[in-house]
Parts: sequence; structure tokens; C-alpha cells
Amino acid sequence: MTGKWINRCTEMVLLMERIVGVPHAVADAFAYTDAKSFTLEVILRLKICTCHRTDDWNLPAVSSSASAHHISRDLFVLTHGALVAQLCKDYDSDEEVNKYLDTMGYNIGVRLIEDFLANSGIKKCRSYSETVDIIAKVAFKMYLGVTPSTIGGNAGGNGFSLILDKNPLAEFVEQLPTGRSSLNYCNLLSGVIRGALEMIHLPADVTFVQDRLKGDDVTEIGITFLRKNDEKKAKKFK
Repeated sequence: MTGKWINRCTEMVLLMERIVGVPHAVADAFAYTDAKSFTLEVILRLKICTCHRTDDWNLPAVSSSASAHHISRDLFVLTHGALVAQLCKDYDSDEEVNKYLDTMGYNIGVRLIEDFLANSGIKKCRSYSETVDIIAKVAFKMYLGVTPSTIGGNAGGNGFSLILDKNPLAEFVEQLPTGRSSLNYCNLLSGVIRGALEMIHLPADVTFVQDRLKGDDVTEIGITFLRKNDEKKAKKFK
């Protein structure tokens, strides 16, 4: 890790501590030898801190809890944008960038699910459709402040879609970089969903079906559970 990057990391975590009271953040910054790994940790902590109760935050006296919440969301979105920009410099292929974002999102999801279950009060979903409703109405609301509409399912009962009229991760992006038409700018989200679902034993393929940044009318995330409903029921009654 270069000295310049360490300085940027230190500035970022100091801002995190000032806004949301993340303990020992500066010390943690130097535990990472990979800049992208540190960025993953920043994104994860920002999202956890954003959704926690405001009276648990160690906020500076000059900030209201509402403004701190807004700033931390903006910092999360900008951090994600900086990550995508750096990945585009590191990799020539959109497919490689998409894969990296998905993997990073997956690693966040497998850790974020514990925080979600602890703070949402959700116990157990009885069907795939209920699971997708919880993702849209509870998880997206908690962590991104938006509520996608849902469409589903397919003939097998295991395929659904989340429709985002507004995508917070693309809030400051007007269009994809030149020559990056296959880039899935928000592929981090599909990885987060996939990782979280896998941790509760619901493996799924999660992909972007439509994207406003590519000229589509809406942003659509497709979720296909890898076991169809009839297979799930058959296994249950064996």
C-alpha cells in the first residue's frame, strides 16, 4: 500500500469516526495491504453505521443525526464510485470489473446478513416470494433508503425481480464511461444479495437485467433461487 493511499485511507476513516463514531478505525486502516480490501471494509462499516439507531451514534455536537445519516450515505455512494473508477483503471475488461464487484459484494453480504437479522427482527420467511419482499421492503429500506417494487415469479416459482425507479448507488452518475458499455456499475448490489442469501441457505443467481445507466427505463435486479419450489417441497417431505 502506497503512502499516498494510506493518507487517503486515514482521512476517510477519520471522517467516518467524526460522522458515525466507528471505534479504532484509523488503526484498522493499516491492517490492510490491499487498497480494495480496505475499501470493502469502509463500505461495510458505513452501511452498518447508516442503518443503526441514531441515538447509538457518537455524533459530534455540530451535527444533527439526520444530517450525519445523509452524509454517511453520500460518503458510501462516493466511496463506491471511487472504487468502480479505480477498477476500471486496473482492468481493461468490463467482465473482470463486474466479477470483482460481485465478489466484493458477496463478501459484504455474508457479513451484513448477521447485522440485518439482529436489527430487523426478521425471523424466518416461509416462501421465496416472502423472502424477496423482505429484501425489497426491509433490507433495501434499511441500507439504501429506497423500496424497490417486486415482480415474480416465473413458471418454476423461483424467479423474481426487484425494480428500482431510483438507484442510490448511481445517484451521482449520469452515464457509463466511454468504452464501458458492458460495465454493471452497481454489480456490488447483486453480490451483496447473493452472499446474504447464501448465508441463510438460499443460494441464488443475482444479476442485473436492466440498467438505467445503459438506457433502460428502470433498473431491474433478477433473483433466481437455485432450487425450484417443487424441489424444495419434495426435499422437505422426504
